[in-house]
Amino acid sequence: FTPVLSTQTVSIGSDTVPISDGLFQTVTKSTSDTIENIWNISLEIDTSVDYSDFHIGIKFFKREDDGSDDIGEFVYRNIGINSGNLIVPDMLVINGIGDSGSGGTYFDSGYDPNGMLTRSIVLDNNILTLKLGLVMKNQTMVKEDTFKVIEDYDIFITSNVPIIVDSKPMNIEIINESKYNFSNSNGIEGRIEIR
Repeated sequence: FTPVLSTQTVSIGSDTVPISDGLFQTVTKSTSDTIENIWNISLEIDTSVDYSDFHIGIKFFKREDDGSDDIGEFVYRNIGINSGNLIVPDMLVINGIGDSGSGGTYFDSGYDPNGMLTRSIVLDNNILTLKLGLVMKNQTMVKEDTFKVIEDYDIFITSNVPIIVDSKPMNIEIINESKYNFSNSNGIEGRIEIR
């Protein structure tokens, strides 16, 4: 008997690649692509179970030639799924740390149907789309072009509840305030190349 491994896909911008055991293959994007095409991520999640007040964390490492890594983190806080419907998070926290070790944090909170927080996370049937490109365009910490620098980016997506289909155990420490520590959580990982 040979076990069948679950396989699904993740969409990054306009490109769709398979996920196997929580890993997806490298996706190559062009610097001429829009920020939304580079950084919109859609994946299949488990909507068969209702959840309340859970978090989703996305962490980026920009692999630089000098051995230093810029780190960026997005945390959607207190999301809910009820009968297959998304209850929008109460806050989006963005944290970044550059080569110097200095960084900044950006918050967006409060329900506004036309606001960045509400529009940046969408559930359609069982496909969850994290519209990070929308966030990157609208946040005020750094210029939009910062997110289109030619480089390799390792990306990790995790949650403190097992919503991601075909995920793998992960141990990611979200920097911000140390309260988003997704130790032994489930998630996916892969690499995005911007060329």
